[in-house]
Amino acid sequence: MKKFATCNAQAVLKAGLTGLLLSTLATSALAQRGAVQPEAHAGQQPINNLPNPYETQRSFGSLPDGRSWGSVSAVDIDPDGIHVWAGDRCGSNSCANSDVDPIVKLDPNGRVVESFGANQIIWPHGMDVDADGNVWVADARLANARELEANPDAANRGNVVLKFSPTGELLMTLGTPGEMGDPPTHFTEPNDVLVAPNGRIFVVETHSAQFQDEPGPNAKSRLTIWEADGTFVKSVGEWGFEDGQFRSPHSLGMDSQGRLFIADRGNNRIQIFTQDGEHLDTWYQ
Repeated sequence: MKKFATCNAQAVLKAGLTGLLLSTLATSALAQRGAVQPEAHAGQQPINNLPNPYETQRSFGSLPDGRSWGSVSAVDIDPDGIHVWAGDRCGSNSCANSDVDPIVKLDPNGRVVESFGANQIIWPHGMDVDADGNVWVADARLANARELEANPDAANRGNVVLKFSPTGELLMTLGTPGEMGDPPTHFTEPNDVLVAPNGRIFVVETHSAQFQDEPGPNAKSRLTIWEADGTFVKSVGEWGFEDGQFRSPHSLGMDSQGRLFIADRGNNRIQIFTQDGEHLDTWYQ
């Protein structure tokens, strides 16, 4: 799914009677949120029983040397609109003890035409391919104790956002490999990355926050903004249930109006922001 999508303009309703308009808007807002508090929404299981217009092709894509696919959550479309990029977790659910290339580019027939990233990534979770074809990867965790016992060198990887050229040259690293912390020098489990048309970079953290019951070191839950050259702008958001708060902001998208859509996984909702980090709206299913 491409991260930039076209949205229809919202309809604007005009009413002659102010009282009637305010009443209608209040009723609509309550209906959208289900007339319950955000904490209650977080515990509800979303229901989507609409027809699926897409057909799943489960056999698409063959990896080199007969490799089997591992877990894959990082996928994006190349600017040419034809090729597909994916971040494979090296045939399992981690690349900590593997020396294969986790980042692959596939042609329309599912053949790998480019690959890179060996011994540079632990857990590819989110991906964005910018307008110049550069591949951005959110490496969302550190090597665990078992993985470090098998491969001590894995201690120097993970918990960063990496920018690669289309041929695999490492161009930029945001965060400090192998360490956790706060921007601008560190991340805490970066889930996804998105590069806007103007080059501004957006990163969301923290993967473990969806499992936390209260704020803490593993519940940062924030959006961080960077300029195109990697200059830190600011971080916004924190763990919580209210508008502008998150419980594991998990994925990013941007519409044709330049609005930033954030999948707030632990709260079962989508939040919408400006590119300066101002909260605009919250959507519930």
